[in-house]
Amino acid sequence: MDLLVDTCTALWYWGGDKRLSAQAEAALRDPGNELWFHQISYLEITIKYSLGKLSLKTSPALLVPAAMERYQIRFTPLSNPDVARLESLPFHHRDPFDRILISRALNRDWAVVTSDGIFKDYGVQVIW
Repeated sequence: MDLLVDTCTALWYWGGDKRLSAQAEAALRDPGNELWFHQISYLEITIKYSLGKLSLKTSPALLVPAAMERYQIRFTPLSNPDVARLESLPFHHRDPFDRILISRALNRDWAVVTSDGIFKDYGVQVIW
């Protein structure tokens, strides 16, 4: 199964954070699942880090590529179809980063590993 890893989920997974649910962790560790990390999540991490709103032991420029390699997560870039779909998405969710993740998941029929229950309002399969 293709799983899009939400920004917070990725950080919790990479850091061994207890907020990661057992079901989410099992799905992330399942070798039968293909894990995807979106460019918009990289952007979100970098912006929050540079503003001092996110504390990390290392810069995102080092953390993200190393974690993706270590956990065998594939990168998925921002695409024009994902941006275009935003136009028709209802505003259940106001966070622009999450709206892009929702759009990508809908366009690719991917499940999202996230603690954010609002994703379900869009018909996105959520694993948590």
